[in-house]
Formats: sequence, C-alpha cells, structure tokens
Amino acid sequence: MIDVDLINPDEIKDLKDCETLMILSPEKVVVELKENLNYLSIPYFGGVFPGVIYRKNRYDDKIVVVRFQEKLKIFRDSEMPEHVTGSLIVFVDGLYPQAEDILERAYFNYGLISYIGGGAGSLTLKEIDCLFDNRGFFKKGCLFANVKKRIKLAVRHGWSETGTTFIATKTNGRVIMELDWKPAFEVYKEHLEKMGKIISEENFFEVAKAYPFGVSKMEGEFIIRDPLSTENGMILCAGKVRQNSVLSLMKGDKNKLIEAARKCSESIESDRVFVADCISRVLYLGYDFKKELKAIDRECFGPLTIGEVASSETFIEFHNKTIVVGDI
Repeated sequence: MIDVDLINPDEIKDLKDCETLMILSPEKVVVELKENLNYLSIPYFGGVFPGVIYRKNRYDDKIVVVRFQEKLKIFRDSEMPEHVTGSLIVFVDGLYPQAEDILERAYFNYGLISYIGGGAGSLTLKEIDCLFDNRGFFKKGCLFANVKKRIKLAVRHGWSETGTTFIATKTNGRVIMELDWKPAFEVYKEHLEKMGKIISEENFFEVAKAYPFGVSKMEGEFIIRDPLSTENGMILCAGKVRQNSVLSLMKGDKNKLIEAARKCSESIESDRVFVADCISRVLYLGYDFKKELKAIDRECFGPLTIGEVASSETFIEFHNKTIVVGDI
C-alpha cells in the first residue's frame, strides 16, 4: 500500500507513519527541500526533475511524496546487492553517459524483474546533484529501490515514421558524429529542410523536439532518441546510439501522442498510476500536455524526466520521449 501527496518542501519534515518515503522534487524548489530533509528520520530516496505530475496537473513549485508501508531496500549503483526480487524503481542521472551501462548491469544481475523510473536532472542540461537518499545528494549514477510486488507497466510513444532512414556510421555513446558517412547535423538539417523546416545551432532544440530518431527493435515500438543539441557538426542525444545502427527520422503529431498515452493507460488496471513522462515530450505538446494527462483517465503521479526507464519482456531500456505508466 502507498499514499501519495503533493506538498510544499517545508512540510516534508513533518512526515511520518510510513516505512519508506519516495520524494519527487522539481528543480525549482530543491534548495528548500535540502534544508528540510535534515529533519527527516525515516528512510527516503528520490530525484530532482524538471517538474512533477500530480493528478491532472504539472507542478514546478511543489513536491510529490509517496509513502510506502513497506521497508524498501535502497541502494546506489556502486553497491548493488547480489539478489533482488519483485521490482526496482530506478532513478538515473539523465545526463550521465554511462547510465545505460549501469542499467544493463542491473539487468544481467537481476534478470526479468520489473524496472520502472526515469532520468533526473535539470532542464538547462547542466550537471546537478539530482539523486538523493539519506546519505545525501549525488550525480553521475543510479539510485534503486526494491519493491516486493511485481509492478505491471506499459510503455508507448506515439511518434510516426517519416520514411527517412539513416545509418549512424560514427557514434560515441550519446553523440552521433556521422550519419551516412557525413557530419550528422549536416545530414539531419538537409532532410528537415526537404520537409520545410529550417534548423540551426541556435534554434536546434526548438525544431528538433518534433523530429526525434527512432531505433528499430526486433518487436514492439521504436526506441526513441531525442536530439538535444548540436556542436561541431555532431548531435547530442538523450540516450546511447550504437554505431552502425539504423535510425528512422520520426515526427510528432499531438493527437497521436495523446492517443498513445490513453492506450498505455488502458493496460493498467489500478485506479492510481505512476507516470514517467519525458520533459521534451511535454515541451512539444505545450498546452496540450493537459490533454495527455486527461487521456490517462486515472489519478496519476510521477516525474517529468530526462529519459525514461522501463523493462520489456527481454530487456531493460532507457527511452526518450515516451510515457511509462505503472501500478506502483
């Protein structure tokens, strides 16, 4: 059993009557949160995000707290235990290039349990201490909390193929250096211009947020890779892009994204659901983001993330621009 509330940061010191506390904090109020965490004696874990979701709204000035009536095993990536069962809530530093490597290690350690969570960090894309537990704040890593139950979850994105594909002929982690043996930004820009979209280094994210890359899988939806910025002809993505992978140029349609959220929610029976929603997806939807939350048609809570963590039947994956719904 859990209880979920939306509170001011200074109210956190008064919380009790639970075994473990999960805290989702917008970046805007993290200083005040840090001041008040010193008074909290129960075990807790959480992350700092561009914003949070509570019921049908987005908040930047309040925190979401989830009170668990079970004592969760909380650990960092540097101290993974040998064995866990049930599910793992996973918060990662969304800008940490080695995040996917840590997730892969977790999968090889623990196998096909359920994994759900997302990337913490700043909307400015500056490195911050975005993960925390009772020992303090940290960055460049992952934070795990082991829940006894098997969490049922669903993942969808709703982005559409344009028919254009590339080969990522040279990459370095999250950086695409070449597409089709040419500078990545040059190729990306050329194809967007054919679609009537003018993109430059100055307006890169404003345009690119509607045209992410899709990485094909053996089954299921594409894994979306969100282009964040460009420099020296290279494109930085919010997620690893493997060299020689085939990338599809995707495009957004707000109605299809909202419909994807509705279908995602339909497969979860709980009246209250955890939602990890990518902040770049939120920025693309703009005012229509409220329609996406309404389409979920449940009481929902969760973080606006820099990448989302979810498990499939065969692997744990770090997604971008998706919506993940689970019955925590």
